[in-house]
Amino acid sequence: MPTVTLADYQTFQDASRREALRFSFNLPDNFVEGTSRAIPVLTFRVDATQDCICWVHVNDSVNDPRSSNASVELSVRGGHGHKTVHELLRGTGLKKGDGIARQNTILIHKAPSAGGNFYVSDVVLTYQVRLNI
Repeated sequence: MPTVTLADYQTFQDASRREALRFSFNLPDNFVEGTSRAIPVLTFRVDATQDCICWVHVNDSVNDPRSSNASVELSVRGGHGHKTVHELLRGTGLKKGDGIARQNTILIHKAPSAGGNFYVSDVVLTYQVRLNI
């Protein structure tokens, strides 16, 4: 039976004026973990009222934050409008299937010492799924 891959996506509720934003989600069983042609992409907009460092972590271990699937550091200039971020993720670090044990997390936060308000919006994870035809 031939198979094809199609793009799919998940969106996450916008949030603002927080120190940290955490999103939890499940991926379908037919999620394509990633190849040179099927790389998951995390996209979001970020803005801050003051200059700060923004961190993005995907599937961090509670006991070892260095085990992140994608740890990204971004410099955000305060008062300069939204910055759009597109980050390619290692699909092999994402879990597929339903249930709490299979849940993935995305954490977006600014450095705790940074002042001002921190805005994140339009968070979308795009990936591919495999279909039998």
